[in-house]
Amino acid sequence: MIQQRVASIVLAFGIVAGGLVGVSAVTATEAAAASAPIKVGVICSCSGPAGIAFVQVTDGYLAWSKATNDKGGIAGHKIDVIEVNDQSTPGTAITDAETLVSDKVVAVMVSSIVQQAILPVLASAGIPVVGEAYGVAGLPQNTDVFGTTDTLAPASLSATEDVDLAKAAHVKKLGYLYETTAASTGLTTSELQAAAAKVGIKVVYSVATSLTETNYEAECIAAEQAGATGLIDGTGAPLNVENAASSCSLENYKPVYFVSAQNWNGISPALAKDSYMSSATAPPFDTSIPAIRLWRATVNKYFPGELNNPNLDPEVQISTYEGGLLLHDALVAAHLTPSEQVTSKLIVKGLYSLKGDTLGGLAPPITYQHGTTHVLDCWFESRQVNGKVSVLNGGKGVCA
Repeated sequence: MIQQRVASIVLAFGIVAGGLVGVSAVTATEAAAASAPIKVGVICSCSGPAGIAFVQVTDGYLAWSKATNDKGGIAGHKIDVIEVNDQSTPGTAITDAETLVSDKVVAVMVSSIVQQAILPVLASAGIPVVGEAYGVAGLPQNTDVFGTTDTLAPASLSATEDVDLAKAAHVKKLGYLYETTAASTGLTTSELQAAAAKVGIKVVYSVATSLTETNYEAECIAAEQAGATGLIDGTGAPLNVENAASSCSLENYKPVYFVSAQNWNGISPALAKDSYMSSATAPPFDTSIPAIRLWRATVNKYFPGELNNPNLDPEVQISTYEGGLLLHDALVAAHLTPSEQVTSKLIVKGLYSLKGDTLGGLAPPITYQHGTTHVLDCWFESRQVNGKVSVLNGGKGVCA
């Protein structure tokens, strides 16, 4: 009887132990799956004519990934960033893209001046671009390029933005300084002239500039002599834009400036005097928006002092940061679980599930449509007068 009882206890213990072993095995399997990282690629033109600018804007995405990992990842999945530098060279960009494909990344954030070379490689592998900066219009086969700003929009949208701001400033004669590297894919003088003419504005002067320029006095003199009372300062990197305004000030030429978000660091008194800005993201200075405060806090934590760097383009850095938020929201929309494997298809499924997502207020409402190149044709507008910045249109986005 005693032996029988002992045998029963042993048997019962064996069953319980076996059950515990089984539970432990399942838990270990789930834990292993939960710890499987989400491999994402980052392609950056981190060296070349504007390498410094590219490094700093790409840090927005890296700051997001670090913060996300510190909070435990997305549904328990940590972000594994594989960063490559295409050196602003198409051939290197293709090689880098092929490397990321072989590394089995499931998404790529692109911050590249030569992304035309990259996109076909990623498209053929079925890997979506989730977030991109300094973009150019995607090739027809690249319907899986999911931007968060208007950087994939046609250049005509830039014309619409500039003309809308010129109307707000009551400017009737425009000058246009543009950077030559962007001229082949950016806004052309003829496109700007056509958009301006529709509302009675004339483009009286335009000229190509270079990233290597430091003095723009000749251009400023010519613009003033042509009668331009407003100047689109699109001379390239933030420091170029600042230098152009400073050069005009030296010539006592004081037009209304139309610039991008990169210039709201308050460095140039000329720009601070009277400038209008259109931005594809919520204005970087508008700390009334919780999402702007969070972006600033995140970058300050992982890249201290960077937000005060004169070479930083904060709007474009926000766009890379948004790329991370977009990936997060897509996976949440796809109902990612800790034990589920993250794939490109799952990410794309989640992206197409988003309806009017503003990424916490950083972006215009985002909804992607199947079978098309994704163009977001909305932007934010703001103004700076004597160093004081303010948002226009009640802080709401303006759409074409």
